[in-house]
Amino acid sequence: MGATALHWSARRKRNEVMMIILDSVSEEERHQILSITDSWSRTPLHISCEKGDAESVRVMLNHINQDMRYSLLQMTEEYGYTPLLITSFYGHTDIMNVIHDSVTQTQWISLLQIQGYLDRTVLQRAAYRVNDQSSIDTIRNSVSDEEWLQLLCTPLPEYIQQSPNNKSHQRAVNRINELRAAARVKSVLQTENNSGM
Repeated sequence: MGATALHWSARRKRNEVMMIILDSVSEEERHQILSITDSWSRTPLHISCEKGDAESVRVMLNHINQDMRYSLLQMTEEYGYTPLLITSFYGHTDIMNVIHDSVTQTQWISLLQIQGYLDRTVLQRAAYRVNDQSSIDTIRNSVSDEEWLQLLCTPLPEYIQQSPNNKSHQRAVNRINELRAAARVKSVLQTENNSGM
């Protein structure tokens, strides 16, 4: 199917047009039209996440209920990217916060664990961003210590671990290993403090 008026509005950051369209239909119809994909299997939400338009993301997510939001946020485009994976790819931390605030914590953790293009999670994708710690920090601040450890324990895809000559792969592996080491140290210190050592 081709692009809709909502796809057009997302591409051009025309939030006022988006609101007129969404306000003119029922909530069920909103979810249906927000779920329509273009020829690249992208929803309007995918496009707004790519463009870095936090306000249009907020408009779309606020016009549907929580279950519909979660359903929309799980949709993947032709390369397997969810809206959150796209957001991580481009480092749009303001949109990450909008998405986090629109779902339950359980749904958030589930969205973070989806392995999209090349089998990488949101955190693993964020580890590829050169000189940008903000996406990783945003994820870390959105989860508990236990949830953080769970995210860090997701194995990196084999092709990444077995590519010592690929600088971007190696940089991502090193960042994840540094985060794992820091989390282990913090866990040990907390255990010692709790036992009164």
